[in-house]
Amino acid sequence: MVNQPIHTSTIAEIMTKPVATVTPSDSILHAVSVMVDKEIGCVVVLQGKPVGILTERDILKQIRKGIDFMYVPVKEVMSKPVVTIASTDDPLKALSMMTDRKIRRLPVVEREKLVGIVTERDLVRWILIHPEVIATLLSESSFPVLSKELIVAFFTNIGPERGLR
Repeated sequence: MVNQPIHTSTIAEIMTKPVATVTPSDSILHAVSVMVDKEIGCVVVLQGKPVGILTERDILKQIRKGIDFMYVPVKEVMSKPVVTIASTDDPLKALSMMTDRKIRRLPVVEREKLVGIVTERDLVRWILIHPEVIATLLSESSFPVLSKELIVAFFTNIGPERGLR
């Protein structure tokens, strides 16, 4: 990670809240309705604490399989285990986690309780108001997890796989 902090931001300062949620037993149709109504790309699956996340990508995979959205519960198609981040963590940690795991959203937790969600869009907004972060990200010696090509791909929203071909 970064050797010396260049900012003092935390995930709590940049996360989105409130978070749209569903239960594991809710139907995919219900989850899709929530996502469409709120114009969002995912819902966090709660069973007291976050147990999964259902994303547009998860739903598209199921459409391809021809599943019946009316009856299939979210728990059968959600991404699990859910990868989370603490509200006190550094935004660069979120960026690193998303890049390493090829995910675009991280539920934010405090003592296993869902308190927000941080998305790629939240991180881009944060970087735009902290231009010094870009210099840090492009300096491979200070942030070796990410290559310059991967940063360019990430911020041009084409993804690392397509961006490096």
